Amino acid sequence: MADALNCFIRTEEIVKRNGYTIVANDVGNNVIQGLKGVRFADGTKELLMITNGTIYKWTGSGNWTSIGGTYTLSATADVNIEVANNNVYFFDGVNTPVKYNGTTGSTVAAIPIGSFAKWFHNALYVAGISTLPNRMRISNNGDPEDFSAGTTATIDVNPNDGDYITGLGILKDELEIFKTLRIWSLTGFGTSSLTLANLNERMTGFGTLSHRSIVNTGNDLLYLGFLGDRPHIRSLQRTREGFLVDAGVVSTDIEASLNGMNKAQLPKVSAIFDGRNAWFGVPHGASTTNNRVYMLDTVSNGWVRHTGINASVWESFTISNTPQLYFGEASADSKIFVMDTSTSDNGTAINFSITSRRYGGNKPEIKKKWKYLYVSAKEVGNYDITVDMSTDGFTYENLGTLNLSGTGSVFDTIVLDTSKLGGTDVKKK
Repeated sequence: MADALNCFIRTEEIVKRNGYTIVANDVGNNVIQGLKGVRFADGTKELLMITNGTIYKWTGSGNWTSIGGTYTLSATADVNIEVANNNVYFFDGVNTPVKYNGTTGSTVAAIPIGSFAKWFHNALYVAGISTLPNRMRISNNGDPEDFSAGTTATIDVNPNDGDYITGLGILKDELEIFKTLRIWSLTGFGTSSLTLANLNERMTGFGTLSHRSIVNTGNDLLYLGFLGDRPHIRSLQRTREGFLVDAGVVSTDIEASLNGMNKAQLPKVSAIFDGRNAWFGVPHGASTTNNRVYMLDTVSNGWVRHTGINASVWESFTISNTPQLYFGEASADSKIFVMDTSTSDNGTAINFSITSRRYGGNKPEIKKKWKYLYVSAKEVGNYDITVDMSTDGFTYENLGTLNLSGTGSVFDTIVLDTSKLGGTDVKKK
C-alpha cells in the first residue's frame, strides 16, 4: 500500500478502525500528564491520571475523583508512574516523588527526585535526575522507599560523557538504560551489590530522546531514534540464542512521513503495544503536541497512520473483564479516551482511505493489456466507498462508488441464507 489511513490491514482484508469514547467526565482544560492502570493486592482496580498537577482516579464507573492528600506535582511536565510494592509512585523530575497507597497521596522524601523509574528485580530504579544526568539510584531490595544501601544504591552510567539518561526499558530480564547516543543494560538480582561489572553497553551511536517512546513488543524493544537527519523507529532485539542485538531501523517505509514530525517536540513521542500493533503518538507538522499516530503491525511489519488520535500517553488495562487501550488527550483538554467498538472518535467521523501501490510500473499505458482488479467488501450497511484511479499518482479520476449494503438476494432459484449477490460495477471507462 502507498498509504493506509485509519484502518487495520489483516489477512486478505482491510478494516476501518473503530473509534473511541470519553472515559467518565472532562475535568478541565489541561493536557493529560500521566496515565496508569493499577490493580492493588486486594483486587481493587483503578485508572489513575494526572492533569494540571492533580491526581485523579476512576474505578470503572462514575466520574473522576481527586485522590486527596498533601503533595505537589508540576502542572505541565510529564508525570511518569510506577507501581511498586502495592503502592503507586509519581515522578515529574522537579518535585519530591508522590506515593498513592489506594487511599490518599503523600510525598516520600527518601526517594530521589527523578523523571522516571522502574520496579525491576524487587528494587526501584530512579533516573532522569536533573543535577546528576548520568546517575541512577537503586532502592533496597524489596523496599522502594529506602535508598540507604540497596544494591550499591548509586550507579553512574558512563558519567560526564556529554550525554544523559533519557529513558528506561525492560527486555530479556535486563534493565535497558537509554541515553541519546548509547544504550546500556543492567543485570543482577537479589541482595548482592550491583557494580559496574553488571553494566554492559548494548549499543553505541544510537539512543532515544523520549522515555515514553520505549515499548516492549516481546522480543523487541522499539524506540524513537534521532541523530539530526530523519527520525526513525529502531529496534533492540532478542535473538533465539538470547542475545540482545541492534535490529536496525523498522520504519524505513514511512521515513518521509516521520520526517514531517516537529523535531523540537520529539521527547513527547509516546508508545503502547496491544499484543500485535505498536502505536506511536507523534507531533506532526508544526504541532507542539502529539496529533498523529503511526502504527506498526508486528506480524506483517506494515505501517498505518491514524488521525484524530492525539495521545500524550497510553495505557493498556483491564478495569472490567477485558483489556482495553486508553489514551490521554495531548491538547489542552483534560480527557481520557478508551478505544472501543464506537464508529466515531467521540462523536467525530473517522476519515478512512486506502491508496494502493501503482500497478504496471513505468511502462506506458498503451502497452498494457488491462485486466480486472477485484475488490470485495462485507455487507455492513448503507455506506458508500468512493473509488478513484490515477495513472500518474497525482491526478485522480472517479470511477464510482461501492455500496456496502449489497443488492439482490436470489441466484437463479438458490437463496444463500441472508447473503446478497451482485452490486454496482466499478470499472474504468
